This record gives sequence, C-alpha cells and structure tokens, in this order.
Amino acid sequence: MAGVVEELAAALDGRAAEAFSARPGPEAWSATEILCHLRDIEDFYMGRMQLMLVNDCPTLVVLDPDRWARERQYQRCDALEALATFRSARAETLAFLGGLTPEQWERSANHPLLGVITVRRIVHSMAKHDRVHLAQLQRALAGQI
Repeated sequence: MAGVVEELAAALDGRAAEAFSARPGPEAWSATEILCHLRDIEDFYMGRMQLMLVNDCPTLVVLDPDRWARERQYQRCDALEALATFRSARAETLAFLGGLTPEQWERSANHPLLGVITVRRIVHSMAKHDRVHLAQLQRALAGQI
C-alpha cells in the first residue's frame, strides 16, 4: 500500500497533461478519473475504519463509484492535484494503521453485500484495489481499455 503513490506518479511522469483526461473508451475512466477515485475512496475507507473502531458492528453503506465520478465531475479535476491529495491521505491512513492494536484490526462491521468484514479485511481490499486501479491507469494512459 505504501508504494502505490510512487508507482502512480511514475506512470504519469513525462506525459502531457492532456493524456491524463483521455478516455480509452466511451465507458472507461481516464487517468484523471482514476486518481480522483483513489483520492476519494481513501477518505471513504478511512471513515469506515474509524466508524468500526467506535461502534460495535455498524452497518456500512455501499459505494457507487460511477455516481461519484459523475456527481463530483472527476473528468474536470486536475490529475496532479488529485494525486497529491491521495498521497497525503495515504500517509495519514498508513499512520493510522500503524497505531492500531491487534484487537482493533479485528473490529468488524456489516457490509450489505459482503457480510461481516473486519478492519484487516478492509486493508487487504485497499491493497488489492490499489493494484487494480494502478493497472487501469496504466492502460488508460496507453489508450487501452
């Protein structure tokens, strides 16, 4: 999880800003949209974990990322600003995780689609999510879906 920000930055390095907003297909996200998604989902995941630490098995809400992309107008955002904000949020997340006790890692919540999940499972999902979107960003920059 710690290295994904640098990998994202490396993928953008040396490219013209216009390349960041190019969509490889009509329904595909651009690099800008992917970075905005990562920025916003970081706060979303942090909120979930904090909720789980202060409540006994709360029920979580399901996220609609495509709705966020439309409503928050990701395509009109600045890709490098989104990356910088994601970088800062990820540093906060890693500091937060570094302070968790073994018991806190096992705190749980009810997810409407996944059932009972723990903080540990959310962190594993975050790491997988990073890899999926890094690959998606690399494909978008290459003009591939």
